[in-house]
Amino acid sequence: MIELRGVRKRFGEAVALDGVTLSIGQGEIFGYIGPNGAGKTTTLRILATVEEADEGEIRIGGTNAVRDAEAVRRWIGYMPETYGMYEDLLVWEYLDTFARVYDLPAGTRDRAIADVLELTDLVDRRESGIETLSRGMRQRLFLAKTLLHEPRVLLLDEPTSALDPRARVEFQEILRELSRRGKTILWSSHILGELAEVCHRVAILEKGQVRAIGTIDSIRAALAPRPEVRIRLLGDAAPARAALEGCPGVVEPVVEGNLLRFQFAGPREAIPELHRRVVSSWTPTGELLESVSRFAGDETTKTRSH
Repeated sequence: MIELRGVRKRFGEAVALDGVTLSIGQGEIFGYIGPNGAGKTTTLRILATVEEADEGEIRIGGTNAVRDAEAVRRWIGYMPETYGMYEDLLVWEYLDTFARVYDLPAGTRDRAIADVLELTDLVDRRESGIETLSRGMRQRLFLAKTLLHEPRVLLLDEPTSALDPRARVEFQEILRELSRRGKTILWSSHILGELAEVCHRVAILEKGQVRAIGTIDSIRAALAPRPEVRIRLLGDAAPARAALEGCPGVVEPVVEGNLLRFQFAGPREAIPELHRRVVSSWTPTGELLESVSRFAGDETTKTRSH
C-alpha cells in the first residue's frame, strides 16, 4: 500500500533522507522510529504530498504520488505532530466544517460524523465546546477529523506525544480497530516501547537512513550484543578452529597464534560446551590454558584447565 524506493531529500546542506526504501502492506500498523532529526517527519510530509522529494519513487496504493498527487490525497489521512483547533466551535461543528472541506455530500456528512465520533469514543462530547476537551480528547478528535473521508492510509506523526498512559492505551486500541478494518497505518515515534505493543513491523531511521526493518523481536535479536569468546590454548590454535565448523551461533572464528576467538549468537548456556569441544578436539590430553567470554554489560567470566 505504501512504497518508497531510494527517496532522498536535502534542505540546503543538510541531508534529511538518504535513500529511504520501505514497503508497507494493507492493514499493517508500521512503526517508524528514530531520534529527533532522523527524517521521520520529512518522510511523512513527502508521503502526504506536502513536501517534494529530490529523487526517488513514492507510490500509495500503486499510484505514483508525484504524478497523481491529487488522486493520492483522497486516500490519505495525515495527522501531524502539531496542529491547531478552532476553540470556539462545538465538536460536531468542527467535524462538519472539515466534512465540507473534504467535499462529502450533504446526505452522508451526518453519518460520517456519527461514525468517527463512535470510533473515537466521543459521542457524548458531540455538543461540547473544543475548549473544554482534555489533551487526549483533542487528540482523538483530530484523528476523527482525519478519518472523515475514509482514507485508506493513515500517516501519524508522533500521535501519542504528551498523552497520559490511559490516553495512550485508548489511542492504541483505536489504531488496532482501524487496522482490523483494513487501514494501513504509518506511525512515527521515538519511543520503541509503545510501538512494540501495537505495530506489526518497525523501521529504525537514523540520519536519514533505514538502519533496520522487521518485527520488534527480529530487530531486537539482530541488535542484541553478542559475547566474544576467547580460547587461549597451549599451542597453535589453528587446528581447534575446525572443531567449531557447523556449530550454531558461532560467527567468524579467528585464529591469532595460540588464541581462538569468535562471536557467539547462541544462548550463553551453550558456551561451556563449545569450550569442551575445542579442547577435546585440539589435543588428546585436553589441555586448555584459558577461556574467556565477555558479554556486553557483564563481568568477564573465565575458565581454566590444564
